[in-house]
Amino acid sequence: MLLKRTLVSVILINFQIALAAIDIKSFENPDINLKLTYQSQEWLAFDADDFVASGSLFFAKPKSLKLQKATLSLRADESSLASSKRYVEKWLKDYPKFGFDLLLSQKAVYGQLEGYEIELRAKQGDKKIRQFVSKNSDNKFLIFTCSAEKDIFDKALKACQKVFASAEKLAK
Repeated sequence: MLLKRTLVSVILINFQIALAAIDIKSFENPDINLKLTYQSQEWLAFDADDFVASGSLFFAKPKSLKLQKATLSLRADESSLASSKRYVEKWLKDYPKFGFDLLLSQKAVYGQLEGYEIELRAKQGDKKIRQFVSKNSDNKFLIFTCSAEKDIFDKALKACQKVFASAEKLAK
């Protein structure tokens, strides 16, 4: 897994032309054939080694003070199930046991990944979660999880979806 830094120049036109540098970082993992990019001004990414116990390959928190209680994580799971939808359906019956109600279940596409997403709300407390599941290879599923308190969830989800949408499959 490599976190790379690159500088990208952006031209802003507002009666004058100005150049501004945006610090773009990327997360690459050849084991799951995936690359994500994100702006370091928006996200604070943590080394995956810090989250081995949770199984996360990528874990980040928004830098915005308004979104401090939000998180974005990515993990991979192996399963012989045929599709992302089947994978999600396998776990749907367990969410009520964990204290969550299902709010949304639908097909989704982010970047180069097709899959299935669900949205959950905690029965007690204010947490909401959006998970996007994509089958990445024969037996590997990628599970992106965006979570936040209800009052900031919509803004946090938009930030998470920018990262989801950056997903690129690595050339083999």
